[in-house]
Amino acid sequence: MSTKKRFLLVNPYACDFACYDYWLKPLGLLYISSILKSYGHETVMVDCLHRRAGPQEYGKGRLDSQETIKPGALKTYPRKYSNYGIFGEKLYNILKRIKTPDMILLSTSMTYWYPAAAETARILRDVFPGVKIAAGGTYITLCPGHARENIDADYFFEGAELRGFFDFIGENYMPFNQWPSPDYSCYETLDYAVTRTSAGCARGCPYCGISRIWKGFFTRKPGDITEEFNYYYSLGIRDMAFYDDALLENPFLLESLGSLPGKIRIHTPNGINPRLIDWTTADLLKKSCFLNPVIAADTLGSAGRPKNSKKEIERAAESLYRAGYRRGEISAYLIMGLPGHSLQDFLKEAVFLNKLGIRVLIAEYAVVPGCGYDEIIAPEVLNEPLLHNNSIFPCIDEGRENISAIKVEIARRNNSLSK
Repeated sequence: MSTKKRFLLVNPYACDFACYDYWLKPLGLLYISSILKSYGHETVMVDCLHRRAGPQEYGKGRLDSQETIKPGALKTYPRKYSNYGIFGEKLYNILKRIKTPDMILLSTSMTYWYPAAAETARILRDVFPGVKIAAGGTYITLCPGHARENIDADYFFEGAELRGFFDFIGENYMPFNQWPSPDYSCYETLDYAVTRTSAGCARGCPYCGISRIWKGFFTRKPGDITEEFNYYYSLGIRDMAFYDDALLENPFLLESLGSLPGKIRIHTPNGINPRLIDWTTADLLKKSCFLNPVIAADTLGSAGRPKNSKKEIERAAESLYRAGYRRGEISAYLIMGLPGHSLQDFLKEAVFLNKLGIRVLIAEYAVVPGCGYDEIIAPEVLNEPLLHNNSIFPCIDEGRENISAIKVEIARRNNSLSK
């Protein structure tokens, strides 16, 4: 039995050209907080990306921001660069009011947000000298060598399954299907909640890092899913977002849908595999209040390694319309800026989706080291996480004015679906 300890969990702020609270919560840290509490430990959390202002549509909204100096690698990009969330003196003041913990756990997210994570670690050192810092998360996992050079931490944990973490805290390993629900007790106000019914993805798409973060595919049981949703409903939460990367591939999810609270609106920010949407599934989604479902189209063939065929997209759309969704109520992610994928290729795929009545959500390609495009991406881009940023389109050489023109055309076509 380990000695019970007090842990400070910190989700850093962000530094980027743009950042929006699109159901943005540090789900990994929320799970870790619940796990630690289940073993009798005490936790305190500081989420620097928690939005204090009132909600906008379905709980989403803008984050506080302040323009800052662009790092050297981004100097040539003609866009305003800002810090988002809680940073600087405001973060110092929050941390100074916290009793000194026994251990600090620092999460990391986007690889190109690493300057914010590094600065947060420095502030933590200043406020809590002598307290050990353990860092984990996406940046640590995808860029482990770079992270160790830039983040002032004592321990580093790669991956999301937490095997090394359980050894570190001296507790027995707890697999994903036994994890308690995320711990939202740190938030005084909560406009929405996020969760997972599954973790990982077996598809191994070359533009995605999930297979490096989760080594396998893991699911939760139907009763756990239902119990969690009922609990959030009792708290007054009416908007829930799934963080699953392969949502419909969890066979237990469909078993749970019929017993979920009918007044909760369900959102799918990571998208749904169109291959798994038939009429029966679409009908369940509609009856379970899945609002404006998002199809993960990603790429339809022009990029050389298509994720989905046009026939699969057509079948999914037809099933969703038959279930009661209308034209313009369905969206699809389409990736812009894939290596070897021209803007004209992208536009042709977008036009195809629009003709089906599907709104196109532009998913700007961000470089993911260690995946399928390493050999054709310049080493100076791979080795500098700031250049992974999707906002700068690191793999497009066709000019920013052409990118802007495509975005304007897609917006025009999307708007026409609402008329």
